[in-house]
Amino acid sequence: MTHKTNDHHRPPQEVESHVRDTYLDQLPPRLARIKQLYIDRDWGRLKLECEKLSHGAENHGLPILAHTAQAAARAIPPDVDSLVFSLNDDSRTALFSLLESDGNR
Repeated sequence: MTHKTNDHHRPPQEVESHVRDTYLDQLPPRLARIKQLYIDRDWGRLKLECEKLSHGAENHGLPILAHTAQAAARAIPPDVDSLVFSLNDDSRTALFSLLESDGNR
């Protein structure tokens, strides 16, 4: 029988730190997926992944990543079937900043 560590016996700061570290460890493959969606021009899924990343980052106390991912999601227009869309400077910067990120802390 496997015993799991009871988080309710750990100090809250230790639990939060562990959860945040686990989230950060999962960022590189998530960012690689976002980059691949961009390369594939899969705009709908790219927008969804950026939105999910934004919410996750916000929930894990990473406001800069949350803001960047949300700005990248906003850069993709609602009519994602369009193959060509224009980006203003701020949204272009956010999108490419996210795509160039490697998830390092």
